[in-house]
Order: sequence, then C-alpha cells, then structure tokens
Amino acid sequence: AAFYYLAELRSNWDPKTLAALLLATGLGCLTKRSFLPLAALIIAAVLFHERRHLKDARARLAGIGRPLSVGIAVVALANMLLYGSNLAHYQKLVPSFDQVVGLEAARQNRIFARDFILDGYREGRIEFARALQLTATIDHAGDRRSTRNLLEISRRHGDRRVAWFMYPIHWSSIMFDRSLGYFGHGDLYRQPWERVAFGLVLALALVFHARGRRGSQSPLAGEFGGIALAYGLVLLALVNYPTYAEKGLIDAGVQGRYLFPVWVPLMGWLACALAEGAPRSLRLPVAAAVCALFVYSDGPTFWLRTSSAWFG
Repeated sequence: AAFYYLAELRSNWDPKTLAALLLATGLGCLTKRSFLPLAALIIAAVLFHERRHLKDARARLAGIGRPLSVGIAVVALANMLLYGSNLAHYQKLVPSFDQVVGLEAARQNRIFARDFILDGYREGRIEFARALQLTATIDHAGDRRSTRNLLEISRRHGDRRVAWFMYPIHWSSIMFDRSLGYFGHGDLYRQPWERVAFGLVLALALVFHARGRRGSQSPLAGEFGGIALAYGLVLLALVNYPTYAEKGLIDAGVQGRYLFPVWVPLMGWLACALAEGAPRSLRLPVAAAVCALFVYSDGPTFWLRTSSAWFG
C-alpha cells in the first residue's frame, strides 16, 4: 500500500494521497520490524521529491482534512509509544526475544532454542555431545533435525570463512534460488533454463531502463530501483553478513521471504523499465512473454513438480 501511494503521489501530487502514504507507512512500522528500513527509505524519497516545497509545507498539507489528520496522529502516537517504551525499558528500538520474556521462557520457542544451542556450541559454552542432547528439547521435528545438521556443519567446518568481498556473490546466488524457488520444509529450486530466462528479463529491463532515461521515462523507475537496491544492501550488510560472521554459516537467515520488501519495489522498477523503456513495437510482445514466464513459474510450476510426498 505504501508503494502504491508513493507511485500515486509521484504521478499526481495530492495531500490526501500523502496522508494515505503516511498512514500506510506508519501501520507498516507497527506490523513488522523489517519494515523500519523500508519506511525510512520511503520517507526519504518523499522528502527528496518535496524538497523544493518544504517552505510551503503547511499550505500543501492543508487539504488533508480532519479525519485523515486524526488517523495520522493516532498511528504516529502508537509508534511513539511502542518504540519509545522499547528504548526506555530495553535501550533498543527492537529488543531481543529473551529480553522481553526472559531466557527460560524464550527457550520454549523452537527457533530461539535452535539458535541458543548453536551459539552455545560455537562460543565454546556447550560441548558438542551436550549440544546434541539439548536438541531433544526442541519439539518441532524439522527444527530438531536442522539444528543437529547445523551442529555437524559447525563441527566439520569450524571457523573457515569466505573473503568478505566474495560473500555478496554467494548471498546473491542463494537469494536468487530461494526467492524465485520454494524454500521451506522442502526445496524446489529453478531449473537452469528458468534461471537464464529470469536473468534475461533482468538484463532486458536494465537495457530498457538505460534507454528510457534518455527519453521520457517516469522517475518512478529510478526511485523504485533505488529503494530496492538500498534495502537489499541493508539486508546484505547489516543483517545477513553479521549473522554469517558470527555463525560461520553462509546461508543462515538467507531466505527469500526476507527479500519481499525488496521484490515489491524491484517489480515496480521492472514494470516501469520494460513498459516505458522498450520500443513501442516491442512493448506488447515483451509484456506477454514476461507475464507468461511469471505465471508459469508460479502455480503451474509448483503443481507440475510436486507430488503427495511434498504435503507429508
């Protein structure tokens, strides 16, 4: 919703559209912590767009109206109470799970228990045999099995690391597989021809984007592309690489669903680049081919390649 209203605002400025954008962004901040960097990028894009009108901000905001103004105030107050209380009580905007509920209660959670056991072994606080015994306390069979597998990997590989400049290459490859494929209790990755097809779509969008910049392409393409790139770098440099440096597992937490805030603006950029940058004679066939690829690669691919075993 925030991206929709950002696109609407850039296409046709209106104070009510700005109010809807602020409401959607504020509600996003209340919904999930991974939205916070995205909210900062969206607000930065709005401020950059409005930089010439900051002196006239009061007049430009006069048309918002009382109901929307009250809604914005309520959402803003809710965010201040949530994150302000976090700072006051935990000295963090987003406290850790065990900070809130206590260590013993947190260990009842299967994900926290997995990470607690792995971190204990890697930091030398728990012997390997003891760590294996502790995995029996994890009720979920899949997480219990994956914890034991990760313990084995840690024991075999120790502290071996790839060079920091190689990590983005590995990260991008893993993210590509796990974003375009299925990654959950089972894995269903793309076949080579599909990887090539998606790569060609991306390359074509880059070519058309560069071509469109010389013409009348909407500034939305650049803004959406910039937001996608910036959030991707946040995820890579501030989330996944520190996890890798701490745990030594190159794919820890590198899951396609965490890239969802990147895919939304990236698809916006892709649509703008392909639709506006392509020569007019190619727009319809390119749109048909890209749509066919995306549709086929979703539901039909899943049903064609899975059996009853996938569903347990």
